[in-house]
Amino acid sequence: MAADASGQAGFQSVLKSNLIGGYHAFEACRQAGVKRIIFASSIQVSSGYGREEPYSRVSRGEYDGEPQPIVTHTMPTRPMNIYASSKVWGEALARTYADAHGLSCLCIRIGWVVKEDRPPRPSAGHIWCSQRDIVSLTQCCIDAADDVRFDVFYGMSNNRNRWVDIEHARKVVGYVPQDRA
Repeated sequence: MAADASGQAGFQSVLKSNLIGGYHAFEACRQAGVKRIIFASSIQVSSGYGREEPYSRVSRGEYDGEPQPIVTHTMPTRPMNIYASSKVWGEALARTYADAHGLSCLCIRIGWVVKEDRPPRPSAGHIWCSQRDIVSLTQCCIDAADDVRFDVFYGMSNNRNRWVDIEHARKVVGYVPQDRA
């Protein structure tokens, strides 16, 4: 769960913490015989979708009752910054370690979890995740069946203006968010 989340210190910090550090964490787990890794990815790997139609309309709550378009875990990533790109690298490492080394690697694309445990502003409700919900999804991943070898889940509360899929996590690991922005 540790990384340089801001990328504000520049590429060198992201390189050391997220890329090199991520590799060493996966490799140490492999060498130690760890059976499952839960990788803390970020909603930011998909942030490019949220900036374009129809997803930007959904995040603003302007979809007028028609079905909401949803970004799924199978769609290509759309990172918009170096930090998000480093999280794509981590998801790729998870895939590599699942396929090449037989580890169970589950990635959680975590939404905006904040200290105050509520969206910091009304416009942030589309990417918010409560502390309770992220703990619940993490526990669901820990407890997932042994045959779940690799997967990606969005760690999001059941927000009205959510533009990413949380149904996949319910189907695969039993995640049921309790909160809503």
